[in-house]
Amino acid sequence: MLWMTHLVFAFLVGLLSLKFVNPSSLVIYFLFVLLGALIPDLDEPQSKLGRKFPISSNVIKLLFGHRGIVHSVFVAVLVSWLIWILIGKIYGIGLFLGYLSHLIGDSLTVQGVNFLWPFKLHIRGFIKTGGLIEYVLLVFFVLVIIWLIIY
Repeated sequence: MLWMTHLVFAFLVGLLSLKFVNPSSLVIYFLFVLLGALIPDLDEPQSKLGRKFPISSNVIKLLFGHRGIVHSVFVAVLVSWLIWILIGKIYGIGLFLGYLSHLIGDSLTVQGVNFLWPFKLHIRGFIKTGGLIEYVLLVFFVLVIIWLIIY
């Protein structure tokens, strides 16, 4: 999926999570949710985050490929746990939700995701990244967000 779809879907997940979590700062919470939505694409040098950290991005892609190790639930748990320990429980949860939303989004694409890398659990869908169906989903997510905020 494209970065904007990841961010909007993560924002929607973060918004829905407010029924269960009560962050002291909504802004910081959502920053962690949105960061979590971008981290998995650190393995792609042309991604939003990959362009900010080109050396790390190129090394990760060279060693593990795109949608390899950083598209794993294990890395999502590890990074979120580090945030939980270093910054706070609620922000670790926010990062995990954003990260997980990214993995779920990518699992809907034709390329799919290997959730349990290095073990084999490759899940793929039918959506072409940047295709019409992804844009329809993006608009749907935005409309749901607006509806949730208004009502």
